Amino acid sequence: GMLAEIDVDCQTGEYDEWVDVCYSKPSEQSFALTVQGDSMTWTGTPNFPEGTRIVVDPNRNPQVGDYVIAKDVGTQRATFKKLITDDVNYYLKPLNPAYPMIMIDDPSMRCIGVVVEFQPVGGKL
Repeated sequence: GMLAEIDVDCQTGEYDEWVDVCYSKPSEQSFALTVQGDSMTWTGTPNFPEGTRIVVDPNRNPQVGDYVIAKDVGTQRATFKKLITDDVNYYLKPLNPAYPMIMIDDPSMRCIGVVVEFQPVGGKL
C-alpha cells in the first residue's frame, strides 16, 4: 500500500524475463511488474492480488479511472493504484479499503505508466 523501490530504467536487452501480451499493444518501452502486497486486492473486479503481473506502458497518458504506476521522483519509490479525482484534486486509490488514498498534488509525484494488461496469479495474459 505504500511506496516501494522500483527500477524501470533498464536498457534494451536487460530483463529478468519476457512477458507475453494478448489484449493490448504496448509501446516498446513498456515493462512488467509483479504486484506486491494486498492494497489492490478486494472482492470486486478487476482484482490484483499479490503475485499478479501487470504490463505498464510509460508512453500512455494517464486518464481518470486508469490503473497507474506513480513514482516519487525524489525517493525513486513507486506505487500501483487507481487514478481518481474529486474534480479538484487527484488521488491514487487502493482497491482495498483498509488502505488510505494518496493525494498526488506534490510535483515530485508523477504517474510513470498506465497498466494496459494484467496476468492473474497462476493465469496467462
